[in-house]
Amino acid sequence: MLPKSLRLKENTAFQKVFRQGKPFFFNGLGCRVLGGYGDMKIGFSISKKMYSRAVDRNRAKRLLSDAVYKHLHDIPTDTGLIFFLSKKPETLDNVNIEHGVTALIRNMR
Repeated sequence: MLPKSLRLKENTAFQKVFRQGKPFFFNGLGCRVLGGYGDMKIGFSISKKMYSRAVDRNRAKRLLSDAVYKHLHDIPTDTGLIFFLSKKPETLDNVNIEHGVTALIRNMR
């Protein structure tokens, strides 16, 4: 689980990263990256259109958070990031999510 100090919480900060950040996509997983943000801040967004039940959205965020936590040392320290699902995966499992997060982090360097 990500420490609270690394979470992107404020709506204005989310909007800034989403509008100005550079998009990266891999296999149904997306990421917006805004360099020069100051401190590393990471947010997660799952659409209600993709998962109508809050239980499913929270599970997706939890899987994304766990995968990102394992790769924190690979992320530059002055970036704002938002991870999201661009397509509904066939199965929402840890292996697919972690593989996608690894590929996104590798591509954004």
